[in-house]
Amino acid sequence: MNVMIDLKTLFLIVLGIALLVLIVYLIQLTRKLLTSMDHTINILEDVATITDLAAKRSKDVDGIIGDVSESVESLSKAVKGDQNIFSAISSVIKAVAAVKKAGKRILLERIGVLWKRMKFLHKVSARNIFRYKKRMIMMILGIGGCTALVLAGFGIYDSVGGIAQHQYSQIEKYDMAAAFSKTLDEEEQAKIESQYGDQISNMAVLQQSSVDAEGGGVNKSCNLMISDDSRITKAVSFRTKDGRKIAYPKTGEAVINNKLAEMLSLKKGDQLTVKYDDTKSVQLTVSGIYWNYVSNYIYINGQTYEDDFGKTYDPTAAFLTAAKGTGVYKLSENLNKYDDIIAISINKDIEKRVSDMMVSLNYIVILVIGCAGALAFIVLFNLGNINLTERVREIATIEVLGFYPREMGSYVFRENFILVLIGIVAGLPTGYVLHKFIMSRIVVDAVSFNEIIEPASYVFTVLTVIGFSVIVDLILRRKMRRINMAEALKSIE
Repeated sequence: MNVMIDLKTLFLIVLGIALLVLIVYLIQLTRKLLTSMDHTINILEDVATITDLAAKRSKDVDGIIGDVSESVESLSKAVKGDQNIFSAISSVIKAVAAVKKAGKRILLERIGVLWKRMKFLHKVSARNIFRYKKRMIMMILGIGGCTALVLAGFGIYDSVGGIAQHQYSQIEKYDMAAAFSKTLDEEEQAKIESQYGDQISNMAVLQQSSVDAEGGGVNKSCNLMISDDSRITKAVSFRTKDGRKIAYPKTGEAVINNKLAEMLSLKKGDQLTVKYDDTKSVQLTVSGIYWNYVSNYIYINGQTYEDDFGKTYDPTAAFLTAAKGTGVYKLSENLNKYDDIIAISINKDIEKRVSDMMVSLNYIVILVIGCAGALAFIVLFNLGNINLTERVREIATIEVLGFYPREMGSYVFRENFILVLIGIVAGLPTGYVLHKFIMSRIVVDAVSFNEIIEPASYVFTVLTVIGFSVIVDLILRRKMRRINMAEALKSIE
């Protein structure tokens, strides 16, 4: 008896659990049905909206057909004499214009081989680019201008930033210049080499003075460098901008730097007037123009100095290069112990001072690049945001038609990316011209700037603009996902 009661209780418990599960299942099924009905109603409303939109588009077609029909009727009346021929012609022109506008194709469509190979979404993107012409022009101009500014900024940095390094490592290849209290004749040179020969790899002796150079009606102060020492060409690189070697001047000739030649409007073979001792002057033939960044120099040999200037060649300075394994400052410390040395200037110290002078200009360059980048971001964001706002209904429609979120994003933002690329292509040559213009306005008498844009600067410019484009793309994609598609479609009147 007790066993039977237990079985009945167990059966009732199982039955109660089954009923409970069934009730829960029925409740969930009812909720799903209600949700499905709600979605179905929304879809039907959206379909009705799309149908209404299609009807509106069909009205445009009907209008075109009506215009054509009206034109034919007007022409018929004109032939019969019932209507003025000019009115009929006007109607025909109107109809033709309407048909032309409705059936207008972009240039890409006329290239059948290419157009047929394009995917559907790519065709739509191409059409939309030319559909919104104002946006296209604004985007290209905005991105092109920003690209030009960024490239010009990088170009200024390339032209200015490395001046000190180039000057004191590639042109002036010696480590230090030493001034002596006595003439460095052969005996004195032998004495120095006997004491410091193991620490010095090259020593070129010379004489230096300040003179005024005249040419093209312009007068400029510069350094006159006189040397008969063949080792001078190891201490100073006499080369053109493109690397061609320039021979050291012969008697009656002079080699000058490019900046001095530019200021005095001189070229190879011209006569250079050098004034010295306030009232005296000589004429020298420019035998070569070498590339130099800092200071203005005239190089002549000792014989020219004695014949044309009427003075004795008396070298009292030397360009010194430290030997391998000998530190520059260690060599300077040892040379200072030499009794006849008056002063020593180390190129590394001069290079540091020149570099420090350029720091403020580098800050300006960074500011230009930063402002140009920010401007690119603002242009991209504003135009992209306007494009997204204007096409809310279009985006809602294609989502209802079954487009995936990734496809919707590509549909909209592919156009922006194409326009960004076109803007970059237009902006790079513009930036090159802008860089040339800016550098032509930076005029310093004692400094020559190398108007150059490194290949890496072009790459950095493109990456900078594309980087801002990607950031804007991500922001606007997030905004697009928040669009209420049903409300956007219902807003169509």
